[in-house]
Order: sequence, then structure tokens, then C-alpha cells
Amino acid sequence: MNRVNTCYATIVGPKSVLGADKCVPMRDITDGTSNTLLIAEACTLGIPWMKPQDIDVASFTAVGDPGGASSFHRGGVHMLMSDGSVHFISNAIDPTIVKAMSTRDGGEQINY
Repeated sequence: MNRVNTCYATIVGPKSVLGADKCVPMRDITDGTSNTLLIAEACTLGIPWMKPQDIDVASFTAVGDPGGASSFHRGGVHMLMSDGSVHFISNAIDPTIVKAMSTRDGGEQINY
């Protein structure tokens, strides 16, 4: 691991909480703050510490994919939710669940 790289990236997409030129009030996270992603580990992306680079949910394939949410932990990644809690999400999670977790108001039922 390069010591000037970050291992964290914001999850962005059309219905995400964070992203460029976006400020979403808590009241607009109608899926629930405990069900909505903000940030994920992205250790294998090689993002320089000060570079504004995110994980675009449109190109998300799977947890553990070197091109997205990835870590040096065995079996999964840590993800920060909108309520401030951190969860260890398994590499085996269905990618459609993670995409649902990336939306603030999609109305999906989240079970992880």
C-alpha cells in the first residue's frame, strides 16, 4: 500500500447522499439513515489522499472488486452509513443490495 493513498471513497450516484455539488438534508434520506451508504473502503483503487475521486454506483460491480469497494481485510469491507454507524459488509453480498443501499429515497427493503 502506498502511504499517500486513501482507503476510503464516497459512494456517489443520482440518488446518493454525497457527491459533487450536492447537499442532502437528513430529512430527505427517507430510506433511513441506517440503511443508506456514505463511504466505503476502497483500498485497491490507489486514490491519492487529496484527489477527489469517488465510487460511482453506476459502475459498481461487487464488494471486494478491485475497481470499487475493496479492502485488505479478508471477506469484506467497512462501510459508513448515513447515521454514522460502520458495518463490515461481506464480499458475498448481492450487488443489487449495495446499489439499493446507495440510494437515499429508493424505497427498497434492505436486509444485510
